[in-house]
Formats: sequence, C-alpha cells, structure tokens
Amino acid sequence: MGKAGRDIPKLLVSLAAAACATPTAEPVDGRPIPEVPQEGPPADTRAHAEVTNRNWSDAVVYVVAGAERVRLGTVTSMRTHSFLLPPTVVGNGREFQLEADLVGSTESYTFPRLTANPGDLVDVTVHNYLPFSVFSVW
Repeated sequence: MGKAGRDIPKLLVSLAAAACATPTAEPVDGRPIPEVPQEGPPADTRAHAEVTNRNWSDAVVYVVAGAERVRLGTVTSMRTHSFLLPPTVVGNGREFQLEADLVGSTESYTFPRLTANPGDLVDVTVHNYLPFSVFSVW
C-alpha cells in the first residue's frame, strides 16, 4: 500500500471527529449571532416528590390542588419511589397537598398544605400509623 493508502484511515478519523464536534458560530460583520431557544422547560423548573412507604399496604399517591386531584402513582409497601410534580402546582406560592390512599383499605392520609419551588424535593414518609406520616421540602 502506498503512502496515500496509509493516510486514508487518518483522514477518515479526522473527518469523523470533525463531524462530531460542536459547531461554533463566529459573528459576521461584528454583529452577535442570536441564541436559539431551547425546546421545553429547563430541567430545574420541575419539582420532585420522593415518597417512602413504611406502611404495610401499598399506597396510591395523589397531588391535590383546589378541586383538582391528580394521581402521581403507586408506592409499594416498604419501598421508595420518586414522582415529578405537575408544573401547575410548582412555584409562585401555589399551595397543594399530597394524599396517600392505602390500597385495599378505606384509610387515607392527606398531608398539610405545602408549597414547592422549581428544583425542590418534597420528601414524604407514609408510616404504618398514618398520623405519624411526615414530609419536608428541600
């Protein structure tokens, strides 16, 4: 193989690296190039609820705001699960409550009103004796 044949793999690697590189834009005529807006809300505009279920029964977790009740999901007994809170209850001093509804039981527990800001973590523990259940916002 000649010298040109040995340079082909190097050329291919260089082209692949250039194709994967992040393009940089240079201003034209001294004018700044406008930034392209990102699609969707930034990641830190959402809040999470981390629910630990210490109850013997599985618990269905709801978010209650005004007359609206939205199901977040189910947490199996003796497990922890993380849920995204709906954006309609996050920020701007909006108050909401979390509710744990025990599967196969008439018992449920509604936590006191709370607020969460974007990026917050609402840490919830559902205890076997429901009135001992607690929450904190980080």
